Amino acid sequence: MALLGRNRPGTLHAAFEACNRWKSGPEAAARVRCPALVLIGASDSMTPPRIGRALAEKIPGSRMVTIPNSGHMMMSEAPDAVLDALIDFFKRPAAA
Repeated sequence: MALLGRNRPGTLHAAFEACNRWKSGPEAAARVRCPALVLIGASDSMTPPRIGRALAEKIPGSRMVTIPNSGHMMMSEAPDAVLDALIDFFKRPAAA
């Protein structure tokens, strides 16, 4: 909350509006042809977990990891869990 409190007034609203208006995600995800890790914040209200899962399902061979006890800013909220997910992703071979 302290991190969000440092934003200018209206920043969070503008970010939510941008997420709400973005409709080309599924089509863009379907075009991804490289190994992909989709990190989902379990408490993300900007990109709810159901949206993250749906996006990951569109990316052929993607890997999905849900980060517990984190929202949209999971790198600040749960840096160790994000790092663990990245290390695991890069040390395993890509799905065929």
